[in-house]
Amino acid sequence: MNRNLKYPLLAAVMGLALAGTGCATQPKIPEAQFATTKAAIVEAEEAGGRTVASREMRTADQHFDAAKREANDGNYTGAMYLAEKAEADAKLAEARAEAAEAQKSARELQESIRLLRRELERQLSQ
Repeated sequence: MNRNLKYPLLAAVMGLALAGTGCATQPKIPEAQFATTKAAIVEAEEAGGRTVASREMRTADQHFDAAKREANDGNYTGAMYLAEKAEADAKLAEARAEAAEAQKSARELQESIRLLRRELERQLSQ
């Protein structure tokens, strides 16, 4: 091979290899995280999060909206971070809603026990 062509050709091949490697490591839209976040928000809503934990749900919505904007702007790292925050907010809202439901059930059970005791005492005193 002609010596004058050897080095430019080698440089071109190495440049293409490096460019291909750079493209392969570019961050991508965090589609899986977005799906997980959306599912967490839906689960929190179904658990009653909008009623019981409205602040956390509002924060989850805001973080998820911001994550979508970041992804649209090409900032996939920021989008991932915000989507993860939104997921955490939604899970907190779900946990609070479930805790509130458990407390309600416990109060209802205590009231049932109180009424049963009262009925038992009434029957025993006759």
